[in-house]
Amino acid sequence: MVSTFIQASSGDGAGVRCDQGGRSGLRYTFEIHADGSWVLFKIDDAGSKVLGSGTSVAIRTGASNTITGQCREVTGGTQLAMTVNNAVLGSTTDLHTGGPIPWHGALVVYRGTASSGTEVRFNQFLTAVA
Repeated sequence: MVSTFIQASSGDGAGVRCDQGGRSGLRYTFEIHADGSWVLFKIDDAGSKVLGSGTSVAIRTGASNTITGQCREVTGGTQLAMTVNNAVLGSTTDLHTGGPIPWHGALVVYRGTASSGTEVRFNQFLTAVA
């Protein structure tokens, strides 16, 4: 997905999500923020959990960013990788029970509490199933 922050406060974010509804609403979100930070988190029936976060100079503020979130089923869990502008920012394997199930992708926009308004342009979006 290619996104551009047109108008954003530092805490506003945009990204992509893998949605695996068959496992109690399991979702993985790959999100960047206008301040150059990033987060990879999991949401399921137990709540929300950060699996990785940080800041990166690979995230361009005020310019287009290519964000890739990869969710791949492996034995015993889901392998996750987040790439922004060809730089790997985070990768991990989330261990869980249950066999492989299909998932779908989604775009996400997060508006920070102090934001006066957020505008994010999504000018390319591609989903691929491996």
